[in-house]
Amino acid sequence: MTISVPFLVVRITYSCLTVFATSSDDTRWSPLYGSVAALVIMHSIMEYLVVLMYLVVGFSIPTIDTTGKVTRTEGNLKNTETV
Repeated sequence: MTISVPFLVVRITYSCLTVFATSSDDTRWSPLYGSVAALVIMHSIMEYLVVLMYLVVGFSIPTIDTTGKVTRTEGNLKNTETV
């Protein structure tokens, strides 16, 4: 899913900044002493958006059973429609 790539790039950038840009003088990217806004925006929100995107896609794609039939469920697992 290519729409999630920018969110993953921001998340990975924050992770790299916490590892490589944290020094004793500059604690701006430190997860313990740094900016709470940067932590929330670049770490938590990006992670939640990517997980939400993958959950929506995962639950919206049709399933293939063992016989090879493609079935789509509409909100309820008992109502299956063969496509």
